[in-house]
Formats: sequence, C-alpha cells, structure tokens
Amino acid sequence: MLKGQLALTAVRPTPPMVGTPPPPTGGNLAAGRPTSASSQGGGFPASNAVDSNASSYWESGGGSFPHWWQVDLGASHQVNKLVVRLPAGWGARTQTITVQGSVDGGSFSTIAPAAGFAFDPATGNAVTRTLPTTTARHIRLSIAGNTGWPAAQLAQVEVYAGSTTPDNPPTAPGGLTVTGRTATSVSLAWTASTDDTGVTGYQVRQGGAVVATVTGTTATVSGLSASTSYTFTVTARDAAGNTSAASNTVTVTTDAPANADLARGRPTTESSHVQSYASGNVVDGDPNSYWESANSAFPQWVQVDLGATRTVGRVVLKLPPSSAWGSRTQTIAVQGSTDGGSFGTLVAAAGRTFDPATGNQVLLTFSAAQARYVRITVTGNTGWPAGQLSTLEVYAS
Repeated sequence: MLKGQLALTAVRPTPPMVGTPPPPTGGNLAAGRPTSASSQGGGFPASNAVDSNASSYWESGGGSFPHWWQVDLGASHQVNKLVVRLPAGWGARTQTITVQGSVDGGSFSTIAPAAGFAFDPATGNAVTRTLPTTTARHIRLSIAGNTGWPAAQLAQVEVYAGSTTPDNPPTAPGGLTVTGRTATSVSLAWTASTDDTGVTGYQVRQGGAVVATVTGTTATVSGLSASTSYTFTVTARDAAGNTSAASNTVTVTTDAPANADLARGRPTTESSHVQSYASGNVVDGDPNSYWESANSAFPQWVQVDLGATRTVGRVVLKLPPSSAWGSRTQTIAVQGSTDGGSFGTLVAAAGRTFDPATGNQVLLTFSAAQARYVRITVTGNTGWPAGQLSTLEVYAS
C-alpha cells in the first residue's frame, strides 16, 4: 500500500526541465521554478511539487518535525494566494503549515501563521488559502505535523499574486563622484535611482563589500587608512529587496597624515642619472643614498608623483649627512604640476647652500598650491658638475 492509503499505479515523474525558466508574470508563479527543502525522503524530490504531474510529490526525510519546502519565484511579486495539493486518491490527512516569505532568500518573515491544512479526497485533496498581500520572491512552507504520515508531503504548490507584473529592480545610481577626502575618510555623491515601487536606500560598496548604507544620495566612508587608494561603487535597493546594478566606479587616494612627507616611497622620474644613483634614492628614506644626474649637462631635474593632486607648501632637500660631502651651492627651482605635462613655478631658481655643519639640508616654503607632481630643477652646482639630492620631502605646509 502507498503512503496515501490506496493502491495506486506508480507514476513516472516528469523529466526535469533543462535550465531555469524565466520568472512567470501571471497565473501560477511557482510552476517549474527552482525549489529546495530541508530534506528528501526516497525518490521524492522538492521539484515534484512544481512539476506538471499532480501524482508526483515531495516527501521530507523521516524523523522529528518541522520540515520545510520552498520555491524561488524568480522575482518579487505581491503574493496573495496559495494552493496546496496532495495526490487525488490519497486518504484524508491534516498537515500543520506555516507560510513564510522572503525577498532575498536569507531572511524570512511569516505570511500566514501555523494552521491545519485539511486534505480531503472528497474535495480533490486541495487546500486554498488567501494570504495577506506580501512582497516576496521566495515562498517557504514550514510543516510541523502530518496526521497521515510521519513526514511532510506536498504534491503541488501553486502561488498567485494580485499583480501580474513582477517588481523590477531600481535603475543604477549615476554620476558617482568624490566630493571630499581626509586621511581617514572619503565623501561621495551620486544621482538618485528610479524604481516602480520606490527606492528605500543605497549601499556604498568598496571592492564588493558594503561599507555604508544610507537613504539619501551622499555618504561618507570613515575608518580608512591614510595615503591609500580605494575604489567605490553604489547600488540602490527597493521596498521589495531588489538591488540595482552598480553605479560607475570611482577611485580615490586618501590624504596623508597631518605633517607627513607626501613624497616618501612615491614613484619618481628624472632627466638623467649616472651609475646606480637613480631618482628613486631621493624618496627611499635612506639619507646616504642619492640621485646624481649626468655630468656637465645642466639643466637637470628630478621629480616625484604624489599619487593624487594635493595641497603642497613646503619642500625639504638634503644631501648625505656625511662630512665627506663638503659644503656646496646648487641653483635650484621648484615646480609643480597637476597632470605631469604642464608645470608652474612654485619657487624661483636661486642658489641653495648645503652645509654639513647644519645637516646638509635646505628648507623651501611657498604659497600653498595644488600639485600631483613636484619637480626639482638644478642648473648649477659649485661642488660637482651635476644635480645631486639625497632626499626630497614634500609637505602640505
């Protein structure tokens, strides 16, 4: 005898569909959709409850209740009716079922509390329930008992909605821009998304991870590291839990800490160098390594890329502190550029004396300016016929 208590001819289940069908927009929204369950008994998979065969069914594994079965409708709908069936020839039984819904498949809320679903072969073993209209993409039936068999059983689950139009995701936010930054934060702004049911908020993402959630079109991300590059996008969410495509991407480098050397470890270039005395030596933090240009070929220059346009107002130039480096005067100018192509003068050319008695260093201050590239141009040197620098430090003030 079958679990339905009548002798029935075994029915071969309908072969599974190849691929996932698109979400339906009307009628039974659950038909052919992807399913899952807490367990499966024998050859009775969860998908049997959404196929076209009313005699095939899902049955949970044995053991203690509750068990659950759920279907993914493919999009959020305004769900308002549920029809649950068992095979028509099975004997009467009552299953205790709670109806739950979710927009994301992770967080479920109760649509209809636990109640007895009485299946009676005299009325086709079908139970119809009107539900409070609820936005949901995933419908779960949690079954806490069955008077006819010690397992959960579903032959057909049909889900209907008051509207035949699925709830579409919002449009992607546009025009994402950086509106401010500090050493530890970045401020962003964007244009609003549109949605058929209304946008409820935005998620700011850094490399895919959500780092801020806001209801407006601006946000400030805090807790960042100084002098570090970050990439951001923004997505919108609606009342149904749908998420939009990502906005355009912006990349921004946070400011350096207050009074920090903006040039330390940054990329450098030069007009020329000799032997191993390349431009990278001026930002490596070693006071004894140095840049030296080609001999007897003035003017010569060395420059540093600060990584982003920043406020600059002071440079410190050094030669190695060793007493072997005798006093000398180099004719030096300081220039700045925001694009690396067009340079303006920050400090005019003049003789700068490096004296080992005072640390072999020169301090130059100037009116605050915006620059990404800072260039030191040398047109003369009384101590050696080349440009020479051990250290190039750049500060905001």
